[in-house]
Amino acid sequence: MTPEITVQIVHIDGPRKGQIDESNLDQITIGRDPKCTVVFPKDQRTISRVHAEIVRDGNRFRLISRGANGCFMNGKPVTETFLKQGDVIMIAENGPKISFLSTINKKATMAPANMGASIPGGYPPPPPQQAAYSPPPQHMAPPPAYRPPPPPPAMGTNPRPFVPPPPIPGMGGMGQTPGFTPGIAPENAPFTIQYGVQIRSLKQASVKFGRNERNDFVIQHPEVVNVHAEVYFAQNQYFLRDLSGSHATLLNQRVIQQDTPLNNGDVIRFGHAGPQLSYLGTGRFTELVDENLEEEELELETTGDAVSSHQDFLGPQHKPSKLDLLKSIFKGK
Repeated sequence: MTPEITVQIVHIDGPRKGQIDESNLDQITIGRDPKCTVVFPKDQRTISRVHAEIVRDGNRFRLISRGANGCFMNGKPVTETFLKQGDVIMIAENGPKISFLSTINKKATMAPANMGASIPGGYPPPPPQQAAYSPPPQHMAPPPAYRPPPPPPAMGTNPRPFVPPPPIPGMGGMGQTPGFTPGIAPENAPFTIQYGVQIRSLKQASVKFGRNERNDFVIQHPEVVNVHAEVYFAQNQYFLRDLSGSHATLLNQRVIQQDTPLNNGDVIRFGHAGPQLSYLGTGRFTELVDENLEEEELELETTGDAVSSHQDFLGPQHKPSKLDLLKSIFKGK
C-alpha cells in the first residue's frame, strides 16, 4: 500500500512570509493562477501563472521549473531536481522564498475480507478448539487470623519530610521535573517551527526550546538558557510554559507565571531582549524579526567587499538596512 505523504510549503520570504500551505496531492502547482495549489498574489509579475510543479515520484518529490524567470534551489538555478527536507526554493530571481517539508502518514493496512477467495476452495477451516483445562477443585485453606496494624510512632519520632533536590546549576529547568497542569493530559499534535534558516516539522505532545542540544528545538542566543520554555498541546489548545527557572519567558511582552494558552498572533520572547516567535495557530511558529532598527551609519572595520556583494545580491533598488549589513558581514556574503 502506497503511504500518504503530507507536503508543507513554508513561506520564509516574500508577500506570504510566515504562512504555510499543506497538501496531500501527488502534483502540486505553484504560481499566480488561482487554480494553483500554492497561489501567489497577482501583483508578483515576475512569477508566471504556473511557475513550477512539485511532482511525487515514489516516496520522493521532484521540482520542475515551468516559469519564464526560472527557479533557484539553495541559491542555484534549476530546471528539474529532486527535493530534500528543508530545501529553500526561490521563485524567480530575487523572488519569494519557500521551504519544502514532507511527512509520511503511517496508516495501518488491513487484509481484504475475501483474501482466501483467490485460492481454490479457500483457506482450510481452522482446527476445532479444545475446551480450556479446568483443574479439579481443591480444598481452600482458611484465611489467616486478623492482626491489627502497629500503632503510629510517638510524637517527635516522625521521619523528616522529603526535600526535593535542587536544580542542576546552569541547566534552567533541565534539573527540575515540573508536571503538567493538573487535570490536563498532553496529546500528540503537529508543530512547525521556523527560526532563521532552521525549519522543523514535528508531531508529538510537547516541544522544548533552549540552548542545550537535548531540546526538541535548539536556539543559540545569549538570552536563551539551556532549557528555556515548552509548548504542549492539550484539550484542543496549545499552551506555553516557562522552564527557565527565572521567569525569563514572555508572552506579548509580559512575563508568564503559569501555563498559558496561546492565541493566533501571540508573540513569545525568550529573555527580556532575546529572540521572538510569532504564533500563527495550529502549532505553527515563525521568527519575528525587529525591523525597526536605527538607521545609523555602521563603523565596521572591513574592506567593504561583504557590503558591496550583499548589495549586488539584493539588487540596485534595495537600500541596505543595519540588519542587512550585519547579516552580510556575519554570514560572509
